[in-house]
Amino acid sequence: MRIVESTAATASRRGVLVRDICLVLASSAFVALAAQVRVPLAPVPLTTQDFAVVLVGATLGMRRGFLALIAYLVEGLLGLPVFAGLSAGPAHLLGFTGGYLMAFPLAAGLMGLAADRGWTRKIGSCLLAVAAANVLILTMGVTWTSILLGNTTAIAVGLLPFAIWNPIKAVAAVALLVGRRRAD
Repeated sequence: MRIVESTAATASRRGVLVRDICLVLASSAFVALAAQVRVPLAPVPLTTQDFAVVLVGATLGMRRGFLALIAYLVEGLLGLPVFAGLSAGPAHLLGFTGGYLMAFPLAAGLMGLAADRGWTRKIGSCLLAVAAANVLILTMGVTWTSILLGNTTAIAVGLLPFAIWNPIKAVAAVALLVGRRRAD
């Protein structure tokens, strides 16, 4: 009897692992698609990646959301064309977009933590979580860009162009997340 129970438990764990891997990889592909929706500003393009990062984190939870964005970065480093403009390679992590990209796993994890704690169920707490994730992405991005270009230029090219679009994407993410929860 124990052998049957053990085999069933092992098969169940294996099934959960396969499901989690599929969710992580599908989510990294979703972020890669969002990277292609872009306005080519120099040196940091305006994309819908941050929107996708927030949705992935909130949908998958902290652990899987974080892993999905780690998978996304690894795919890009290995040469898969997942970054903006169907590009790839380590230059993206070392260049102007590096800080933003490195922030993605942390932001997805933060959104996942918020979702795990129920903060994405109500408009106010969801908006706060989305804003925190976006501030994290922008802070790391601008900080990294300032190392490369200096503070004034980093703010001009890495923060100000996003001042209009990021709040719009944040409101859209909140509407989707809270609306989805209410539909459940």
